[in-house]
Amino acid sequence: MRRDHPCRRYQRGRDQRGAALFLLPVGVLIVLLLGALIADTALVFLAEREAVNAATAAANDAAAAAVDVDHLRRTGEVRLHPDRAERLAIEAVRRRATDLFVAPPTVRVSLAGPDTLVVEVTGTVDGVLWSPAGVFDRSVGARITARPARGPMD
Repeated sequence: MRRDHPCRRYQRGRDQRGAALFLLPVGVLIVLLLGALIADTALVFLAEREAVNAATAAANDAAAAAVDVDHLRRTGEVRLHPDRAERLAIEAVRRRATDLFVAPPTVRVSLAGPDTLVVEVTGTVDGVLWSPAGVFDRSVGARITARPARGPMD
C-alpha cells in the first residue's frame, strides 16, 4: 500500500484551483442573455396591451361619434358614417400611441354592418438589447369590434 506524500496531495488539489474563474464569464453572459430575453418579452407584452387599449379607445370613440344622426331620426335605425368613423379612430389611436412602437401604428377601420365598427391596430416593436442588430423586431396588433348603444341603458 503506497501512500502519497502530503506535499503531492496538496499539489494535485492546487492544480484545480481557479477553475471556477473560467466559468464566471460564461455564467455572466448567460445571465445577461436571459435578462435581455425577459426584457424584450416584457416589452412585447406591454406593446400588445397598448395596441389593445388604443384599438378599444378608437372603436369606442368612433362608434359613439360617427352615428348618422339624420338617418337615426328619420328611420330609428343606427347607421355609422364610414369616413367619419375612420377619421375618428385614426385620431384616437394617434393620441394614445406611445414610444413603444418603432413607427406610428397602422389603423384599419371597416364596417361589419351598418352599425358595427371593426378597428385593427398593428405596430412593430423593437427589442431593448437586440435593437442595434435588428434581430428582435416583432409585430403586435389588436382587433376590436364596437357598436353604438341604442338607448340610454342599452
